[in-house]
Parts: sequence; C-alpha cells; structure tokens
Amino acid sequence: MKKIICGLAAACLMAFGAASLAADMVSAPITITGTPVMLEKNGDMWTAPERTTMSRDGYYYFNYAGTSGQPMQSMACYKERPQSLMNASSTMLDIKIGSNPMKLYCYPTNDTKYFMVK
Repeated sequence: MKKIICGLAAACLMAFGAASLAADMVSAPITITGTPVMLEKNGDMWTAPERTTMSRDGYYYFNYAGTSGQPMQSMACYKERPQSLMNASSTMLDIKIGSNPMKLYCYPTNDTKYFMVK
C-alpha cells in the first residue's frame, strides 16, 4: 500500500512539474519579413497607403514615430491578439488603411523574445 501511495505521489509531482514547465515555455519567435510601411499621423488616427496589405501570417508591418518625439520603430500589428503574444507588450493604434479605419494591436518587432525580423 505504501508503494502505491508513493508511486501516485511521484506521478502527480511529475505531471504538475511538466504542466508548469510547458506554461513557462515561449513558442518560437514570429518571423517578420518584408519592408515596413510608414504610418503618418492624421489627427487622432494613423494612416497607411491604400496599397498596404496584411501578410500571409496575419500581421501588418509598419514603421511609426509614435508621439512626443519618440524614435522611429517597427511594429507588427494584428486585428486580434494572437495567443502567442498575450504576454507581450502591445499598443492599440487606430489605423486607417485606404478608407478602412481599424483598431490594431501593435507589438515592437525589436522584442527578440517574440519576433525575428528577416
């Protein structure tokens, strides 16, 4: 009986340890390709050229200067927050592409924990 209880306890500890390790692991970085499109500030909204398209992987790739003289930075922007980026720092931007205004979740691509720019 003592062997069974010890065996069950060891199995439970291994199962909880594996689940904890899996929760701490970060998936492979998202590869960002292409040339970022320059956003321009227009009132309360950022604008991008009408020809701007979403990548096959579901992101828009932008350069923008932010506000208050911030330096230029590249951002990967998504309509929905990807599960793999739930813990990443993001900024919600109002962006108009052509005549389509939208709110996008934007992430700095210099965060090598989440992105790899090629």
